[in-house]
Amino acid sequence: MNKQGKYGMFLHILGLLILPVQISLLIIRVITGKEKLERIFERLSIASDDSKDDLIWIHCASVGETVSAFSLIDIILKKKKNSCFLLTTGTITSASLAISKMEQYNHFSEKQIIIHQMLPVDNLIIAKKFITYWRPKLGIFIESELWPSITFAAKIYKIPLIIANGRMSSRSFSRWKKFGWIIKNMASCFDLVLAQSEQDSENFKKIGFKNVKLVGNLKYYLKDDHIDLELDSKISSEIGDRKLIFAASTHQGEERERPRGAQRRPALAPARHHRRPLPRSNRTRLGQARGAGLRPRLLPRIHARRRRGR
Repeated sequence: MNKQGKYGMFLHILGLLILPVQISLLIIRVITGKEKLERIFERLSIASDDSKDDLIWIHCASVGETVSAFSLIDIILKKKKNSCFLLTTGTITSASLAISKMEQYNHFSEKQIIIHQMLPVDNLIIAKKFITYWRPKLGIFIESELWPSITFAAKIYKIPLIIANGRMSSRSFSRWKKFGWIIKNMASCFDLVLAQSEQDSENFKKIGFKNVKLVGNLKYYLKDDHIDLELDSKISSEIGDRKLIFAASTHQGEERERPRGAQRRPALAPARHHRRPLPRSNRTRLGQARGAGLRPRLLPRIHARRRRGR
């Protein structure tokens, strides 16, 4: 048995062992509000929509990756107008954002351009069912959301896989290095990696990914019609000439920290912006910006005002 065969056998046995645990965890997530009951079956590859031919499958873990995914969809549609997409997400927050944005595409088209599903659990048994039902012609993973069983299932059925907007932080790099055999096999499932930065590119290469190219960040290609211009203008007006510290993509526990030398706490846009409660002094309408697709160009304008001392 070759290395790929051993890897596949390992994932299959592992899938049999952990499936009861994964189902139990899904039930707990429903009870705790981290999953929608009506969509829980999608996690087990029981589809809630009909499959289509020639689907391009795009997976994005959370809100930031979902914004990048729609930038990528726009780029693809410019090249090939008849494309159809299967969009999978990993959280209910990103699912809500995806559904609201994809309605703009499906409403003005004679056909359903984008289908949304929750990503199935990373289990080879479930993943095979997902792949054989949807039959995508291409799979694109946004940033660093990598799943061994799902990617291997795609390779079994000879589906080309790409990592777009690839990000491999030093922390992720160190973590993946501990699972050398798994990451090398998983890396072999991908045909192309489009990295955000030189550091990301080097980290992908060091852990075994081939054909890595540096292309920059997809979020900078965000179209203006995905931006809430009214909210953008309103926030700029409310800030006025005041100095502002803006803390973006914060995580649990970080919201109460105050930057050194700051007289007041920063305005916040949490990485998981459904998290509540935030400290009362931190609550601001800027926290809505991330979910509304506020363009990054607003922040340089704020920074410029601060440098002028206004």
